[in-house]
Amino acid sequence: MHTQVFEIGAWRLEGAAALFRGDRRVRLGPKELETLLFLVGHHGRVVCRDELRRAIWPDVSVTDASLTRCVYLLRSALGEDGEAYIETVPRRGYRFVGPVRRVAADGSPAPIRLGVLPFRTAGPDADSAYLVEGLVGEVIARLSRLHGYGLTVLSRYATDPLHRAGRTLDEIGRELRLDYVLTGTAWVRNESFRVRAELVRAGDGAAVWSESFERPRTDVERVQVEIASSLANRLPLCLPSLVRTQLSRVLYGDPRVYDAYLQARYHWGRRGSEDLARALDLYRCIVAWDPGYAPAHLGVANSYLMLASWYQMAPLEAGARARESTRMALELDPDLAGAHAAQGLEESLIRWDPGAASASFRRALALDPADPDVLLFHAMHLLACGRAEEAVPEAERALDLDAYSIPTRLMLALARMYAGDSGEAIAEARRAVELDRDFSPSQRTLAVVLSFVGDHEEAVEAAEQGLALTPKDPMALPPLAYSQARAGQLGEARRAQDAFARWADECYVHASLAAPAALAMDDTEGALRWLERAGTQRCNWLAVLLSDPRLAPLREEPRFRALERRVRATNALPRAEIFSS
Repeated sequence: MHTQVFEIGAWRLEGAAALFRGDRRVRLGPKELETLLFLVGHHGRVVCRDELRRAIWPDVSVTDASLTRCVYLLRSALGEDGEAYIETVPRRGYRFVGPVRRVAADGSPAPIRLGVLPFRTAGPDADSAYLVEGLVGEVIARLSRLHGYGLTVLSRYATDPLHRAGRTLDEIGRELRLDYVLTGTAWVRNESFRVRAELVRAGDGAAVWSESFERPRTDVERVQVEIASSLANRLPLCLPSLVRTQLSRVLYGDPRVYDAYLQARYHWGRRGSEDLARALDLYRCIVAWDPGYAPAHLGVANSYLMLASWYQMAPLEAGARARESTRMALELDPDLAGAHAAQGLEESLIRWDPGAASASFRRALALDPADPDVLLFHAMHLLACGRAEEAVPEAERALDLDAYSIPTRLMLALARMYAGDSGEAIAEARRAVELDRDFSPSQRTLAVVLSFVGDHEEAVEAAEQGLALTPKDPMALPPLAYSQARAGQLGEARRAQDAFARWADECYVHASLAAPAALAMDDTEGALRWLERAGTQRCNWLAVLLSDPRLAPLREEPRFRALERRVRATNALPRAEIFSS
């Protein structure tokens, strides 16, 4: 839970716990502190009396006189600033109008948090969604490079669900703890492209900056460069001139390359198997047109790695192709953080080289500690090293930057389960399901964690929903077989496991995922065979699965221990060096 710390002129408010002036603690009761925090958190906006009552005294009937006395005590505590900072709005309520600055708990200025809402698309060109979404994504990517200069940018995936749910800017700002929000509208008609962007202060909704840009459709990149540069100039940031110059640099020379790159990013962001395949095709086209563009090579590598993770490609093949694309990306741009992270993920999950992976992730995090994909990949690496307790906060950091990323939330659910926090694992899996009920991996993960804690009936239901969503995906079968076996439905479990085995005879499957189901049916030999088959395949989830608590009964089996030594010790460095990433 984040403690909100604010500087209010000469005062310092540490959540609802204490108010200080310098080193002197101001004596205030708990309800007065809660009221002050609520008013400060909504500074610039009128807070009506009923809203205050519901927030501070949800289960108590409070009179106007009591509320008036609470505000009187706050004003008295703030001394001569009290009347100036807390304004009474007749017949409505109160408004905090004093200076407010959020700071870190140690007193240093907190990074400015900027949320980017999806831009509204207008005009007759219905096929231009990728163009607008890609434009916004590129603005976010450029601004994210300013993390080291005090700016944290939350992607549209963090803000979009709240926006679609009808939340106001004020509500989005409070839930995501934003200082500013970027909104906009884009018009696309034939070969013309027009954008109006607006920067709004989250606390009071005041417009800080707005501007319109109109360009030919072939010059969309220049629009995103100008938006990013304008925002950097308007936000209270101290940027070196070199950084401002780099921010305004146009990277693409060929308009078709930029257009294809926006389409690829659009499909990559959806992460479904068909979208990943489409993104891969587009990235490969870009590489053919412009072999010198490093982000396209990185896009190829990431697409292969995700296709392997979603069971659409054999890991050895995907890893070899990803490795070559990553090598090309790093030759072209040695400081591309995402390429170092992709290299680390392939080294960790497919090559089983934790020492090399740790070095790659150290470099990636040094270059860009605020890239949510870098943090997600690093969490996966930590989990593969058997370090679930460290993977949890890393996945949490990724979610803080991309709060509605389903893959990251599922990773956090698994990390919590492996770390022994089953209750929170279930909660994370449920949140992932709520974000998209039609995403089969979310239902499968929920089934696994529910079965692990003994909620077998609901686990079977979740697993059946996962299979119904993707009936032709063999990877939906192992979670169902496991859940059914734990529920005592052994006949049904064996049928699901046999169906998976038939698939395994015809195409590539992640063999390791069938081991927990076999063990749940008391088939120790079968579980070991599936794991050994996964070792031959270099199954990219095998390193993670070896830490799975569902496989605890196999820990002392010689064949299991031999496989574990093979996976954990491949080219490994001494433990202290491996675990310093």
